[in-house]
Amino acid sequence: MKNLLKIVALSTTFAFSMTTFASADSLEPVVDENQGVSEVEDNPGVSSRGVTMPSTVWNLYSLGRYDFTGRAASSDLYTNYLFTGKSQYKIEVTNTHNKNLKIYLKKKGFIDTTVWDYDLQPGSTLTAFPQVNSSDNYYLLFKRPSSFDGYIE
Repeated sequence: MKNLLKIVALSTTFAFSMTTFASADSLEPVVDENQGVSEVEDNPGVSSRGVTMPSTVWNLYSLGRYDFTGRAASSDLYTNYLFTGKSQYKIEVTNTHNKNLKIYLKKKGFIDTTVWDYDLQPGSTLTAFPQVNSSDNYYLLFKRPSSFDGYIE
């Protein structure tokens, strides 16, 4: 009986000592608040989360305004749609992060090109009216870290 108690006590002590520790620096918060934006793949063609660059088109002339919200600690975010249909966009973005937010308007092509970019201060709201070709496709890219709300129309 004494041997059985020793085994139970030893097993319990061993089980409680098997704990995994992780520092807060090694963890990325799980955020389910992204709406209208997705993470950018670091290695296009190899998808760890089933995320691809936008390929579906949102015609701003016929469908109207497109709203988005994004939060990311270590991933760049982009809008879920390519935008077309207007020769001038109204882009409004509020930076709710405590660091600057770098925003890019990219033209989709064989090699995507930056048409417009802006560095938005923490707590600030940007309203911009970039000129574009109404028949080309564009998307917004938000560099990490980020926390923002906005729309394009």
